[in-house]
Amino acid sequence: MKKIDLDRSKIRKVGFNSHVGTTLDINSFIKISPKQAQVLKYVGGGYFIFYGGGRGSGKSHLMRSAAIWACLKYPGLQACIIRESFPELEKNFIRPFLRDVPAELYNYTQQKKSAAFYNGSVLDFIGVNKLKDIEKIKGIEYGLICLDEGNNLEWDIINGVRGSNRSMVAKAFIPTMLS
Repeated sequence: MKKIDLDRSKIRKVGFNSHVGTTLDINSFIKISPKQAQVLKYVGGGYFIFYGGGRGSGKSHLMRSAAIWACLKYPGLQACIIRESFPELEKNFIRPFLRDVPAELYNYTQQKKSAAFYNGSVLDFIGVNKLKDIEKIKGIEYGLICLDEGNNLEWDIINGVRGSNRSMVAKAFIPTMLS
């Protein structure tokens, strides 16, 4: 198993070794602003983080970056990114993920809309636009749940999703939600 050295306070400065023996700098595929870097300090700390801003302020980018970072930092973590519809999920999350993250770090399954990282972490991409859609994740444990455009989701959906925000696999990670 490869060692990943991603100290939260040094997220913008460190690199790690991939299984092919080359050194990858995390900054080459996760580019975040200083404000976004501040948010990462709270990911894995048991918080419900609300990150706001206007159109184009980087909210979706932060969620994608935080999910990737957490999956690499915490082996065995189950994480998900939830958005209202699959077409939006595809455009704003899946395509940029496949384009930006080095392919040797994960195996993506189109049918499941899921990326399995080499360290045992998993990132699921889920479309939820009505209350019955949360049945898809009932009983599934997610240490990190990212709700993109959470302000567009009904409270019952958000509350229903919260029931899956738990983790027993990634011991050092306290379940966190980011919206």
